[in-house]
Amino acid sequence: MNSVLIKEHKRNIEIIWYDSTTTYFETFNREGYKKPGYSKDGKFKEDQIVIGMATDSNGIPVHYKVFPGNTADANTFIQFVLEMQKIYQIKNITIVADKGMSVNKNIRFLEDKGLNFIISYRMKTGSKLFKEFVLNQENYIHSQTGLMYKTQEIASLYRNGRNNGKLRKRIITFSKKEQKKMLKIEKF
Repeated sequence: MNSVLIKEHKRNIEIIWYDSTTTYFETFNREGYKKPGYSKDGKFKEDQIVIGMATDSNGIPVHYKVFPGNTADANTFIQFVLEMQKIYQIKNITIVADKGMSVNKNIRFLEDKGLNFIISYRMKTGSKLFKEFVLNQENYIHSQTGLMYKTQEIASLYRNGRNNGKLRKRIITFSKKEQKKMLKIEKF
């Protein structure tokens, strides 16, 4: 199916969206990939598997991979991308992923492979300087939809603080609508 879609120019896999999730089993047989792990469904005593999946810009799955149920989401990423590159001979790609994939080893992997990426970043895990930059109201651009944003270019650093020669561009967004929604959730 993938080959047919590509041939007919109905599929663009230069940009893919990656995510992983869990699915649980109500069973007494613990075998294969079924393992107890962090359950997104709140089923902490049930065996589960982790599924990583990439979709194209139309939301059509490009590739999936099953992992043992005790695999952390962030630990699915590198194996998945390597397998996908091998199978589909992908060289130039942009990977979009959520903050669950935003860990140092995944970012380093993408930079080392020369892959483009857009990955959410957790403000609460950022440095003091990053938080100050985000909270400083200067230089935000206000859109007509109520979204505010600004950008920041930073040097990518190795763990010891040495510059690795690569630049990252951060796009910081803020929405009053989202803020109100999050404040309501926190009150529960």
